[in-house]
Amino acid sequence: FRRRLLSLLGFQFRTFTPGMVLNLIQQAVYPETKEDFTASLIEQNFTDYDLRRLESYTRNLV
Repeated sequence: FRRRLLSLLGFQFRTFTPGMVLNLIQQAVYPETKEDFTASLIEQNFTDYDLRRLESYTRNLV
């Protein structure tokens, strides 16, 4: 849910006020845990499209 919400902030939800957005993604609701960065964690937080865009971006920086 959180990933989808954040991705929609640039499109359908751009009319939301900053305060409303901050309330939706409040850290108290989603406490941050310190975990090792694993493949399963990447799959949970990034879509294949996100990873392809990141890879494309890094290639253009080299």
